[in-house]
Amino acid sequence: IGTPAKGKRWLIESITAVNPTGGAITYTAKFKTGGTTYNVVAGTSISATSTNGVSISAFPILEASDTLVINASAGSGAVIVSLIEFSTGSPLRTAKLLSLASGDNTVYTCPTGFAARTFSLNWNSVALYSGSPFQTPVYRNDSGGTRTYYWNLGNSGGSPAAPGTGSNAIVGASRTLATGNVEAIMQTFLTFEAGDFLNLNTNAATATQAAWVTELEIQI
Repeated sequence: IGTPAKGKRWLIESITAVNPTGGAITYTAKFKTGGTTYNVVAGTSISATSTNGVSISAFPILEASDTLVINASAGSGAVIVSLIEFSTGSPLRTAKLLSLASGDNTVYTCPTGFAARTFSLNWNSVALYSGSPFQTPVYRNDSGGTRTYYWNLGNSGGSPAAPGTGSNAIVGASRTLATGNVEAIMQTFLTFEAGDFLNLNTNAATATQAAWVTELEIQI
């Protein structure tokens, strides 16, 4: 579909698909970075001769290094994308980690001179309607097998905590996620001071796994 211009970011507000054919077509929103296309959420089936929204739940903010991709199960129809293009100087961005090691992986670190909080882009299935504590952070598993994983926090200069241990454990237990799925489990805002970091622990380095979190950074 397109790529943000240099120095710009895209916040995808909605994607509408028009299916003029006599059969259903499934449309799936994805993003491409460095030659690899990453899934986000399951596709949306649009009935014959219908127009409807395509799911963009948990979609990250895109940078100039990213490309918005739409996969269609049949070669007919059209898509209409509504987005906000804004400067990379904005305090709102998505930190993405698109290659995960076995064990701890730092997805986001709050920069020096800033404080930050998670800022979820929450969709009512197909349309952005508010910033909320839902759908952040996000983990996507396309590794070909079920992965065991958990999120945790680390203070500046410290170490992340295991599930259910210490004040920085943000989940009570490890979770499992089957391949071909995405999960965003947090229902609260996370706040950071300079040097604090968000960590994802996964039980394998198998490609393709990805994690991302959207942050609002405030200079202090």
